[in-house]
Amino acid sequence: MKKNTLAIILIIIFYNSAASEFCDYSCPNWPKRSAKTGTLESGLEDIFLNFSNSCGVIPKNDDEASRIPSDILKEKDDLGLGKNVILVQDDSANRMMAFLYDQNDFLKINASKRIDAANFIGDLGDSDAGKGPVPRIQSTSGGYKHTCTSYVRAALKAKLGVSEASASSALEKEENSTAYLMIVRGTFQSPLYESVIKSEISSYLKFWYAYALRGSYSPTLSYLKGFDGVAVVRTYNTDRRTKFDINTSISVGSGILGASLSAAAGLDNGSNLKVEGYKNFIFLPNEGVADLFSTAPKPSVIAKIFKDQTSMLNSPLKSFGVTGKKVDPVIFDGERFEYWYDLSGIPVGMCSTNFWNGFVNDSAKQVLVNPQIDIRQADKEKSPNTCRFLVSGYLSSDNYNSKNINIISNFISQTSLKDTASGTDQVLKLDTNLQVRVSSDPRYLSQIGKISQEEIRDATGKPISFQWRIPLQFDERERSWDRTKINLISLNGTPRVTCSSPNTVANLILYSVESSQATFRMDPAILSHLIEEDCDFSFILQLPLSTNVIVDREVQLKIHVPKYP
Repeated sequence: MKKNTLAIILIIIFYNSAASEFCDYSCPNWPKRSAKTGTLESGLEDIFLNFSNSCGVIPKNDDEASRIPSDILKEKDDLGLGKNVILVQDDSANRMMAFLYDQNDFLKINASKRIDAANFIGDLGDSDAGKGPVPRIQSTSGGYKHTCTSYVRAALKAKLGVSEASASSALEKEENSTAYLMIVRGTFQSPLYESVIKSEISSYLKFWYAYALRGSYSPTLSYLKGFDGVAVVRTYNTDRRTKFDINTSISVGSGILGASLSAAAGLDNGSNLKVEGYKNFIFLPNEGVADLFSTAPKPSVIAKIFKDQTSMLNSPLKSFGVTGKKVDPVIFDGERFEYWYDLSGIPVGMCSTNFWNGFVNDSAKQVLVNPQIDIRQADKEKSPNTCRFLVSGYLSSDNYNSKNINIISNFISQTSLKDTASGTDQVLKLDTNLQVRVSSDPRYLSQIGKISQEEIRDATGKPISFQWRIPLQFDERERSWDRTKINLISLNGTPRVTCSSPNTVANLILYSVESSQATFRMDPAILSHLIEEDCDFSFILQLPLSTNVIVDREVQLKIHVPKYP
């Protein structure tokens, strides 16, 4: 049954071919290989030999037959099939351009170096994914894609001898999985090199991170600027719904050049896609292999660029993130205060307290109680390469009445790298200086409201004490107290009345608290000592805020004390 099904499929697929009949034992020989060793054509012959064999398409003159499809041979001049090439295997073009080479072994990457993250610029995941190097628009570029069935169709169209058994074998292969062989010709520019030319801080920091992982910097380190040549990727998938899209404006998609094909190649179902291998054929420039490379930046250069591009932090900024405020940062007494600076382009491995030491200067320690430093990703999901440098603490009581304060902090990389040119140790340093206002809201407004004084009598009408109703009026423009928690209001210490004559100091008792006033009563035991005069009255009120914080607010005012009858 399966054989009949395959025969029907063969008729459908190849019905429109130039040659719709298959040969069997009478198949003619395919053209012979004629490529010169070391050329691109010779390299592609080996690739298509393995590909056609894996598809089960075996020509009669197997040992000497040319396996390159005619659609590629037609582009011999544009492809540069006759040019001598350097073959770099097993690494995608992306990874090749994110690799730290030594000037003594350009492009000679052994297997142990390829799996070592310290030899890659930036996080290994970064170099595999994202935007891959694609042929420049101005360059000669082109893309070719073949599956087993398209390979058979190309052979039939070229009137080559293809047996029904070979065609059936190719179809059987694609019953379970589809193999893709993709070839891209162009001049590939390294996105890393382009960003270094633009002095983008993110790229320089990737170099620093790579040096830190290696434990040192060497002046012989280089990286690939780009190359003119051909990139070949071979993949297969086990899901018939999986599709490639390599038809961009320059006839090739960037995704096929990176290791993370499912991330950028227009795949419907990348989880079923397997990469079997990469081969990159680099045309040797007239100036030699060294012309393909650029010297890796020195630690002193990276440190200077980092300092220059973060020097803005030495002056007060509005771009700091501050709890509760973004434009006009305010620090409140009693509440934890934190501010941070989000710096984009920091490699994930560098964004932690394991990589940086954080400090606040002595003046900041006088402003903040128990200051804390933290370095972490701002948002792992939305901004994985944005690093947050954070300082937090409580305002010291000595600064409650200040109007403005400056908080200076420093972050210094734990790894220092010796710059061989200058012989000095280099570190990355981030300095921040935040000018912030101090607010003591809610502040008691002693000048607002009238204090009422009342006489307290017993059941017989005899005066036994006095009480004062103190209005509770606060400036709450920047922070308010929570009137729903009035039951939490209490006193810190004992309210005191101090009179000048006869040097009387009396304690008052907090009798009741309402939303707009507090009532205090005097101890009857001292009534006989009182004369009529204005006395100083002070107390410390513990006030609950809407931020679930309780703060002390000292109230100082004058009250009139009448003479006891």
